[in-house]
Amino acid sequence: ARMFYGCSSLTSLDLSGFNTAQVTDMKNMFHMCKALTSLDLSGFNTAMVTDMRYMFYYCYNLTSLDIHNFDISGVSNISYIFLSVGYEYNKSQDSPKTQIKVTSALKDALVSKDVTTGDYAEYAVVQ
Repeated sequence: ARMFYGCSSLTSLDLSGFNTAQVTDMKNMFHMCKALTSLDLSGFNTAMVTDMRYMFYYCYNLTSLDIHNFDISGVSNISYIFLSVGYEYNKSQDSPKTQIKVTSALKDALVSKDVTTGDYAEYAVVQ
């Protein structure tokens, strides 16, 4: 939890070799990473994760977020995971929304847990 919390000047992050197989808590992991513009977490193994609360809170310059390989079947708390995602980016544009890349199964799972993208982001289904 809170691994990159408060890294407000961080503009990019390569997590392609990051091993998350034993991680159970991703709460606030990227909270306050205000300068990040894109984040590819397609390599994350989230099978053991139970808490994703506020994971991307205040990542409001994100234009793209790839979580299409996330397994949220064991997540018991996912509240506010996308709160404020894309807010600042979308405010300065002609209202394009931040793209959150998901599979259709992940989108269905998120929707079934009442997870919304908020006003500034949208799900982009990938194969």
